[in-house]
Amino acid sequence: MASDQTSGTGTAVLPTEPCPHLGSCALFPKFASTPVLHVWQTYYCRARFESCARFKLSAQGRPVAITLLPNGKEMAAELRPFVGI
Repeated sequence: MASDQTSGTGTAVLPTEPCPHLGSCALFPKFASTPVLHVWQTYYCRARFESCARFKLSAQGRPVAITLLPNGKEMAAELRPFVGI
């Protein structure tokens, strides 16, 4: 499991261990193709995947809605066309 670290300057450094579900997550490529959503990919997919709602459901073998964001909230309907949903 990845853990937070602190740099020598006291600045928090995000872990670099990527999510093991990158290849199977339906939302991951959508984040990559939409610059505004790329922040989600950086924060959750490439670092804090243990806190991702999508990861948690998938790890439990439960279905994951394409509209479920990593923070556990549903993607707003008006944003869905921008990511091809």
